Amino acid sequence: MNPERGEPMRTEKHRREGRRFKKSRGFPLFAERRRGMVTIWGVVSVGMLLTLSALVVDGAMLYGAEADLQAAADSAALAAASGLTTSPADARSRAATYAAKNRAAGQPVQVLGSDVVMGKWDEDMRTFTPVTGEDEIYADSVRVTASLSEDHGNPLHSVFAQVFGDGESDVRASATAVYRPRDIVLVLDLSGSMSFDSQISHIPLLGQDAIEDNLYQIWTELGSHQYGSMGFDTVYLSSNYDSVVVSQLGLDHVPYPYPSGSWTDFVRYVRRDGTLANNGYRKMYGGLTFMNYLLATRYSASQTPDLWMTSEQPITAVKDAVDIFLDFLRDVATNDQVGLSVYTSSNGSALLEHGLTHDIELIRSLSRHRQAGHYDAYTNIGAGMQVARQELDTNGRSGTLKTMILLTDGQANKPYNTDYARQYVLDEAYAAADDGYPIMAISLGADADLGLLRDVASITEGVAFNIPGGQSVADYADDLREVFQHIASERPMRLVE
Repeated sequence: MNPERGEPMRTEKHRREGRRFKKSRGFPLFAERRRGMVTIWGVVSVGMLLTLSALVVDGAMLYGAEADLQAAADSAALAAASGLTTSPADARSRAATYAAKNRAAGQPVQVLGSDVVMGKWDEDMRTFTPVTGEDEIYADSVRVTASLSEDHGNPLHSVFAQVFGDGESDVRASATAVYRPRDIVLVLDLSGSMSFDSQISHIPLLGQDAIEDNLYQIWTELGSHQYGSMGFDTVYLSSNYDSVVVSQLGLDHVPYPYPSGSWTDFVRYVRRDGTLANNGYRKMYGGLTFMNYLLATRYSASQTPDLWMTSEQPITAVKDAVDIFLDFLRDVATNDQVGLSVYTSSNGSALLEHGLTHDIELIRSLSRHRQAGHYDAYTNIGAGMQVARQELDTNGRSGTLKTMILLTDGQANKPYNTDYARQYVLDEAYAAADDGYPIMAISLGADADLGLLRDVASITEGVAFNIPGGQSVADYADDLREVFQHIASERPMRLVE
């Protein structure tokens, strides 16, 4: 007992047994409380699972829609960039067409005109600057935004989120594509051989009628002058004395019309030249043989400066091809620049007539005012290519597509012998290829070296095109335009944002 309370004394054993008794009596009540807690946690867990499911499903839908829209924006931007060669309207039309080929959240992607923004891309700063109004024709890049949004009437409808609200979301993706402008150097052959298709020496290749008709055209272009008694048609004079023939033609009282040459030299040429003799024109004096004398012996600008105005061939075909190309650039203007390299120069090498410029008409005028053998008779194609490549290296703009257009008969013979000259051309082609500069090689003339020019195009992954000798460029204008269009279509478009 506990003396103080009048209770029996409890031993440690009694206390242990009492605790066991209380535990056994309290178990049913504790189990009931645990069942209630499990029910509450079950409800909470189901809610959490439903919420998590909603987040996963709706998140996956949102992620999928964003990915689909990005793919649509990418393809629409590239398509729009390709339309810059035509017009801003065509760029917008292409963007809408290609966007609609894609689907997002189960519906076609709709791109509106306002979703397509023209601009200028700064390659160095990596910035896009929008342009509007008339300036859109100078755009070199396009930004397209593809949307599933309320303002487009096609917001994304969530599956589970609708339980907690309207379940609509706006999703957008944008892409910027650049249609790279070009830096192009024209490489023109101004060698003496670029009038061979107008000379009597090419009668075996082109026929007598074609050569005589062309010489008559050149004579009329120089003014159809009657010198003494000498008109265009030839007359045979048998004398072996130069002064006698000059007198018989009435040329002894007529000033020789050009800075270099003389009537005596002309008479001596007709009397002695082997090519004239082989083709039946020995001692045949007239405007026909006088024109041939000028083309064959007095061809440079310092000797007969007016020849640039005539239809000497194939240099005139070169000029006509240049006109077609420059017209093409003018009609599909996308900030291209053009330079002009010619060969040969007065030192037998090559000359940069003009560096890269936006002034297309200046390049047209320069090429028109050049003639076969303008500076020198020889053909240093490799030097012309090297000058063009150096201009592209030095002054080509960052981010542009750099290329050359080579127009020539391909008969390389400088700086040394023919074999060395041809290898020089190939070496320059490999150098251009290393720099990533494709070359379009246009061959002209009856005896053009087609194999060499095809090799140049192949090495640089460019294009080779041939205009046969004696043919008008007008007959090939459509084909040339197709080639130029091919080059334009091959211009790389790339996504920059």
